[in-house]
Amino acid sequence: MRVKGYRRIVAFLGNLSYLYPLSPCCTELVGYALAQEIRREFKPNSALLLLGGGEKGALGLSVARYLADRCYLLPLDVESRAAALNLESVLPLTFSVVEEAVDVDLVVDCAERLKPQVSEAIDAGRSRVSILWPAGVNPETGEVGDCAFKADATVTPWAVAQGLLKSKAREYVGKLLVVDIPAPPEAEAACGPGDVRAVYRPREPWSKKGDFGRVLIVGGSDVFSGAPALSALACLRAGSDIAVVAAPEPVANAIRSYSPALIVRPLSCRVLTPKVVTEIADLAKKFDVVVVGPGLGLAPETMDAVRELVSELAGKPLVLDADALKALRGFGKLSEQTVITPHAGELYALTGRTVTTSLEDRARAVRETSRELGCTVLLKGHIDVVSDGEEVRLNFTGNPAMTVGGTGDVLTGVLATFLAWSGDPLISACAAAFVNGLAGDYAASRLGCHLTPLDVIDELPRAIDDSLTLKVTAYRRLKAMQRVPLHKRNFSTSLL
Repeated sequence: MRVKGYRRIVAFLGNLSYLYPLSPCCTELVGYALAQEIRREFKPNSALLLLGGGEKGALGLSVARYLADRCYLLPLDVESRAAALNLESVLPLTFSVVEEAVDVDLVVDCAERLKPQVSEAIDAGRSRVSILWPAGVNPETGEVGDCAFKADATVTPWAVAQGLLKSKAREYVGKLLVVDIPAPPEAEAACGPGDVRAVYRPREPWSKKGDFGRVLIVGGSDVFSGAPALSALACLRAGSDIAVVAAPEPVANAIRSYSPALIVRPLSCRVLTPKVVTEIADLAKKFDVVVVGPGLGLAPETMDAVRELVSELAGKPLVLDADALKALRGFGKLSEQTVITPHAGELYALTGRTVTTSLEDRARAVRETSRELGCTVLLKGHIDVVSDGEEVRLNFTGNPAMTVGGTGDVLTGVLATFLAWSGDPLISACAAAFVNGLAGDYAASRLGCHLTPLDVIDELPRAIDDSLTLKVTAYRRLKAMQRVPLHKRNFSTSLL
């Protein structure tokens, strides 16, 4: 039985539609496969689907078409009701939308959470089944909420969410039915919009400042001011609520001048030195994620300060990039909540490993580096390679126009935002690589090989929105990129 984090399952399902929009791997046929498994197990003549939003709701709409002779949808919120009514108008003979419970053979849970008032609906059927995981059960931790769906069986495509195997969740999960989804190995490896959907944090009407990420960027020196500013601007454009740059005093005003949206905390030093490490560590307590590296420079005292700061922030979600990586040669293990984002030269400076353009060589080097350092590694390149030491993921967005300086700093900012939202280093790294490359593709489709990192930042909202709505497919992306040469190579899947 394959066991994964629930975000990984959500990412896999979303990426299928991106990679194979016209193949048997698409979401519609995943729903068909789940419906067939439910029919084999329960043989229902009638079914009531408790329909919510998110991935469970989307799959529920597909399952409903094939489940039973009489199928009823009971939407649990405004969004799912609109989706169900819209579908009913297109396929009026497939199912009916109802406003209250009806007597049926089977109740199907397609919601992420339940309200106490739906208990009547839960009792309306003789049997109960959940899609992906039972509503009210945390699929990552197995924690059970006050109002949870107790299923006779839980049916899930491809893999089981790890929280469902916890003892406290077992009585709500029932029998586990895992439906194999026929997909080529690269479908599991490729980064895509599913990863973005997996890390995205929806905004409720009563959200407040700080709910969607507080990121601290430690960067800049008496020479470099642009890199930390680009990372902070990318954080904000990707969706962070707050991005603060802690920078040496000589460049603080220069960084402020890039945008009134940037908050800059000046440090009483010319370049980063050990004497300000305690000040930064105290400041970092207020932030969800800390970025260390952009524009720091290579002064010996800066290298000492980076090592001391990383030690002080052990256990804090970190994104380490650029000059910070050059300070950590021989440092030892990093936190599992840390993501490093080297290019080939920085990987050599950090580990002494030389990598070629061979994708197999890069995949092996990244996996080994991740295992040695105990963190997630995102190796930037023509094809980005991401690993947490177990899985190896590949990102195919991006283009040669992005060799311009600063696009890596943009990636760092996007990654910090996604990590603040999800707390999942691997999926955040995959989502950030995909979005950053897609934004670069969009910019290059307008500007050819004449873009700047600011053009990439401008395209981030479109790249994120298209990923969330699954408007982008691999074919459409390639069509948009006719102005820039792409040479994404074939590869062996033996290391994935």
